[in-house]
Amino acid sequence: MDLAIADYTEAIQINPQYATAYYNRGNSYTDQKKSDLAIADYTKAIQINPQYATAYSNRGNHYAVQKKSDLAIADYTKAIQINPQYANAYLNRGLVYNEMRDKQSARKDLQKAAQLFQEQNKNADYEKVMNLLKNI
Repeated sequence: MDLAIADYTEAIQINPQYATAYYNRGNSYTDQKKSDLAIADYTKAIQINPQYATAYSNRGNHYAVQKKSDLAIADYTKAIQINPQYANAYLNRGLVYNEMRDKQSARKDLQKAAQLFQEQNKNADYEKVMNLLKNI
């Protein structure tokens, strides 16, 4: 993994506007459990490409783990605005709402995630969300 980070860092040095290199390095930092570095790279990718829905979502995942619910919801919401078909963003936002005890918003987002997963033929994900809904 350190080699991947070195490669992405080199790509960034060659082209500091290469949003995908920041995103991928953020993913590598995520794999290494280096949350602050991952957040910084996702943020840089978003600054370069404000339409980078997966960067918003991945940064939101880190905020969710850090219990920064408002920041997580804001990032998932932005990802959904960019890509309204982004089922995982609905799923993750629904999970954060559920942790915040906002059951109505959680249900709404999880139902939307289930619908999108079903439309996208992601049956395992659909079943997972349907099981989550039973407990809310």
